[in-house]
Amino acid sequence: MGEWKTYKLCEVANLSTGFPFNGHKYAKEGQRVVRGDNVTIGELRWDTDKDKRWNEPFARAEEFSLQEGDIVIGMDGSRVGRNRAQIKADDLPLLLAQRVACVRHNEKSLQKFLYYQIFSKNFENYIKSVHTGTSIPHVSLKQIGDFSFQVPDLSTQRRIAGILGSLDDKIELNRRINANLEAQAQALFRSWFVDFEPFRDGP
Repeated sequence: MGEWKTYKLCEVANLSTGFPFNGHKYAKEGQRVVRGDNVTIGELRWDTDKDKRWNEPFARAEEFSLQEGDIVIGMDGSRVGRNRAQIKADDLPLLLAQRVACVRHNEKSLQKFLYYQIFSKNFENYIKSVHTGTSIPHVSLKQIGDFSFQVPDLSTQRRIAGILGSLDDKIELNRRINANLEAQAQALFRSWFVDFEPFRDGP
């Protein structure tokens, strides 16, 4: 195993924030825009009032377009430091709005390794210690970039990300199984105790 070195996030990733879109020009059709309201704990939300789209000519679309695997971090709000998500292929295409940070790996890191660093308690606690504001906490791109952690060589990063990714896959599979079993139990309960259907043994 190679030597682990301490780096700031800004040294092993490219950090950026989004474009200051004019909120009065958002539309119901067009390309979705990721704003702070869309970034929650571990996922993006697109409730009816949160789904804002850009349908105006935009020459800088390529510059502010997100990619699969990008990590987005909400920079304002009571859950700053916890509101972060990773972009999935099904989410695209997406544009990035201001006050949302984007983290994309560089040649020193793997995106999946960065994912586990940013989705760690260490990152949450760091942001909690440096954010400013009381009624509405907020964090700057520089503060996000100053987050420090240990980084091994790319081969070790790949092994770590592979092991953790495999565990995540098993957790997700178990979650789906449990959700399916819960749905079956609710269906049986309704059948027997609400609709009063006759009891039948077996599947």
